[in-house]
Amino acid sequence: MPENLTRNKTEVDTSKSPNVKLKPISMGECKWKDGFWAEKTRLCEESMIPYMGSLLTGEIGHALNNFKIITGDFDGKFDGEYWHDADFFKWMEAACYMYGLNSDQKLLQEMDEIIAIIAKAQEDDGYLHAYIQIHGIEHFSNRKYHEMYNCGHLYTAACIHYRMTGKTNFLDIALKNASLLVSKFGPNPPELRRFGFNQTQIMGLVELYRTVGNEDYLKLAEQFINNRGQSEMVHDSTTIGYPIGDMVQERVPLREETEAAGHAVLALYYYAGAADVYAETGEKALIDALDRLWENVTQKKMYATGAVGQTHYGASPRRDMIEEGFIDEYMMPNLTAYNETCANICNAMFSQRMLGIHGESKYADIMELVMHNSMMSGISVCGTKYYYANPLRKINDARDYENMNTESPDREPYLSCFCCPPNLVRTVAKSSLWAYNRSNNGISVNLYGGNTLETTLLDGTELKLTQSTEYPWEGLVKNHY
Repeated sequence: MPENLTRNKTEVDTSKSPNVKLKPISMGECKWKDGFWAEKTRLCEESMIPYMGSLLTGEIGHALNNFKIITGDFDGKFDGEYWHDADFFKWMEAACYMYGLNSDQKLLQEMDEIIAIIAKAQEDDGYLHAYIQIHGIEHFSNRKYHEMYNCGHLYTAACIHYRMTGKTNFLDIALKNASLLVSKFGPNPPELRRFGFNQTQIMGLVELYRTVGNEDYLKLAEQFINNRGQSEMVHDSTTIGYPIGDMVQERVPLREETEAAGHAVLALYYYAGAADVYAETGEKALIDALDRLWENVTQKKMYATGAVGQTHYGASPRRDMIEEGFIDEYMMPNLTAYNETCANICNAMFSQRMLGIHGESKYADIMELVMHNSMMSGISVCGTKYYYANPLRKINDARDYENMNTESPDREPYLSCFCCPPNLVRTVAKSSLWAYNRSNNGISVNLYGGNTLETTLLDGTELKLTQSTEYPWEGLVKNHY
């Protein structure tokens, strides 16, 4: 474990990033007191996180059982999608944010017990992927198994756990795994250059870099960006079983891209990760591309709710087969709109990073739009039922739900593809971190809600602020200093 760890109780820790105008606040500096976000955060603490934990550590969600199969402590078969580890890590991240708010020792103990199981399941070289370990599949042999995606959510959750708790037991697991990635992918062998297509690992690697200061992690994150659009668009042994081309943003190098294409989640995680890299490197070509893509997404391919991903199945603007993603500009059907909950949240994540970089209110507007509309539509008011897709017109006899295998006309208590629910819950749990940013000459108000803020501005000035409002039900917002 490195000796000089950086521990700021925040999410995207740009505290020392040289190319960011707005800096984060720390967990606990903003406290929701009443109104919309206070109610949702309370529901998250009392219902969303406990219920989801009961699913994922139990028989239905089966995520913890998958790790126990590896350790020999559970007799059963793997259950869930290839990437189910990542679903579990996102829930752990949500629980860590909540610990940062309430200091619940029972929750901390539960996390420690889970982390011990994960550590036991991890292989000696750092490898960790339940589906592949249980089935004896060669490591990094086919990208359809989403190994990088699992790694990315592991790294992010581990960084958040360390930042909120001060403990390094989860971070140790992540660093061991990241060292494996550096040794395996750092030399950039040709057979692995198309591998990192679901790019959460970029965000995760940058957060590890910000936490421990190892530049190898930042270099590898940038390498995953640089590799896109550099290979011939043909299937090989590592790509069979998953679409190629625009679907996975590999037809055009990011710095040359002019239009959002392909799977919306894959694209927006990619853009968010690239924004994290830019925050550290300041490369003009990178931010120029991200500026173009942000404008393209929000002005030509986004619904009025902030939702994105116009279709379940279709073709990219360059006519590659795509799923759950972006199609042509201004082609915005309501009845058949897909609008995956994860994609909508990723839209907010991308804007949240661009807000920090540019310090312009238009990015906060997209965050707020998504959070109040196309994110919260994905969960019931009781916090225990979920939508995967969010079409904008609901006519039950006009949608072929029998052939839409990841959606139904009603919110469900569990989804077989469980990526969206923990993504949503972790965003609610960290919402107070998105409410404000610190700037050189004051404070940026990003979300409205009844809250108190106690923070220190970048010039060392202490600030206490109280926000009173019935927003979004009423428009008046009062700030008291």
